[in-house]
Parts: sequence; C-alpha cells; structure tokens
Amino acid sequence: MIEPAHKFGEVVTRYHSSKPTLRVMTRTGGGKGIAVKNLLHHYVNNWEGWEIWLSDPQHGSFEDYWNCPKIAKSPAEARDVLETFIQEFSDRKNDQSKNADIPVMGVFDETDKTFDRKQKAGIAQVWTEIRHRKMKLILIGQSGEVGKNGWTWDEMNNCSLMFIGDAIGTAIKHADDLGWSSDMKNKIPAIYAKVSEFFNSFNSDIPIKNQYRFALLVDGMRYDFVEIPPALEGSIENNKSWLVSSPWQLRALSQGESIACVHCGSVDVKRNGKQGDRQRYKCNDCNKSFQK
Repeated sequence: MIEPAHKFGEVVTRYHSSKPTLRVMTRTGGGKGIAVKNLLHHYVNNWEGWEIWLSDPQHGSFEDYWNCPKIAKSPAEARDVLETFIQEFSDRKNDQSKNADIPVMGVFDETDKTFDRKQKAGIAQVWTEIRHRKMKLILIGQSGEVGKNGWTWDEMNNCSLMFIGDAIGTAIKHADDLGWSSDMKNKIPAIYAKVSEFFNSFNSDIPIKNQYRFALLVDGMRYDFVEIPPALEGSIENNKSWLVSSPWQLRALSQGESIACVHCGSVDVKRNGKQGDRQRYKCNDCNKSFQK
C-alpha cells in the first residue's frame, strides 16, 4: 500500500529519472522542506558529480530549515539564478556552454510566490527538454489551484509530481484535469484515506518535526505512495555530488579552489573590491565581473 521511509530516496529517484522536473506540492508547514532535504541528502550521496543549486527566497526566516549551502537567498537572487539556469540550457543546446560536462540540478523553493507568469512560462519551455542537457529541476510550492499560479493541471503532467499530505486531496479533486485512469480515481482515494487514518492515529503526541508524513508520487498512469523520513537534522554532508553557493563551484572545488567564475567556470579569478558587504571578483579568462 505504501513504500517505507528507508526507500524514499530510491522511489523518488525513479520518478525524477523518468521526467527531469519534479514538482513538490503541499500547504505551508505541510512538510515540503523535510521531504526535499531528505531527497537532497539522498542525491548528494548517491548521484555522481552533480552540482545542486538550492534557491531559498526565505533565507533567514523563522522556518529556515535547510542548514546547507544556497545559491540564492532572496527573491531577487532566485530570479537571477532561474535566468542563469535557463541561459545555461540555451547555451548547452547551442553548443556554447563552457560547463556542459557538469550535471546541474536547480532546486527552487517558494516557486509559486517568487516567479511571475513570464518566468513560469520560461520554466515550462525547458522543463522537459533539459533531460537531454544533463539538467534537472525541483520546483517546490503550494498545493493551491495551479492555474491561478501560471500553470494548468494538464501542464503539470510534464513533470513528475509529489503531493504531500493534504495536497493529495487536492490532486484527487483534480483527477480528471490530471487525466487519471478510472483505476487511479478509485484506488488512490481509498489508499489515501486508509494511510491518513493510520498515520494520524500516531501523530497526536509526536513533535511536528518528527511526525509521520507520506507523499503520493504520480507520473502519467504510474503512482506510488511513500513514507517521508523524519526531519533531517544538521547539515547535508557532501559526498558524490555538491550543494554549491555559486555556479560552477564544483569545478573550483575539484581543483582545490573555493570559487569559480559564475560566467565561464574558470578558477583564474581575482578580488575586485566590494559592493556593500559582498566581495566582487573579476575573471582573468572572460574578463567579466561578479560578486559573491
């Protein structure tokens, strides 16, 4: 009926391998961050050589649970990183990228609140084709009515979908919009009701961060229920792949350096003054400037 928590990373990987964009949805406080942090821990320790760009527009807030390197820490930085991600896809498609050998995963929290319709349209233009360019996306957002946020339920079928907790009920309500088969429309609500009742019976006396949670994964006519592991305490330790704080930092780290040019990936950079409290750099290879 439901896959156990120790298989969470393995099960989600199957869906994220099938389609390069994973859409994660639930209400505020529903466990999106707990699920995705566990997933990133799995990716870092099992996927080889990926550079993971984590964008958190709510950095420093009371509910900042990440405790790991981030490439964006404000809504403005998140929009810049999205633009960089889409431009990198274009460069790879046109054989103009200097870093096409580095697999890149963009992880965007607060997707619905951060990006406007134009930016979401840009995401929709690339979210399937990135599979051919060693690129993936994780889009984290609310479980509200999707259409008002710039995408339709039908468009969501271009992604693998993770509905957490109450968002499963929202998905069931839109079963026809999502194109579910009659078998799915019968079995998914029945399993959801049984698992919810079982988990809720245990959660009343458990701290929120350790409560039992589960997700519904959907890709076309395929679906799985999977238990979400408890909140992952502490930082995510890098092993095979890396969460980075700037683009192409993985190339720098592999060469014993701490920073690479965000434009071309070169490690031949020099300090170039400060702007506010942020250090500026200039690349000796492409002659472009950037700050960190």
